Amino acid sequence: MVLKFSQGNDIPLQVSLAHGGVAVAGLAVLFVVVSDGGDMASKVALGAYILAALGGCTIFLMGRLFKKPVPGLMITGHAVIALTGCTAISWATYAAFTGAQI
Repeated sequence: MVLKFSQGNDIPLQVSLAHGGVAVAGLAVLFVVVSDGGDMASKVALGAYILAALGGCTIFLMGRLFKKPVPGLMITGHAVIALTGCTAISWATYAAFTGAQI
């Protein structure tokens, strides 16, 4: 999506809504994991994903509802924060399956 946006193309509304819907579902599952006593990496992932979700909501509101230009740095930051969450949840999954200490 970042590549498409950086090329000057508009992201279709259906793609944006699907992206957000899947993100909300993932956040709900991750929240359940963390509330059941998840490890530190899961908590870091949840925090990163919450920040990414807030950024995604801001991007959606600015671009779709208020029709204002969305800064490219905001979109890139949203993606980088989400990748941080992905890295943390990958580490938590690895640790859970191998018994590694975090």
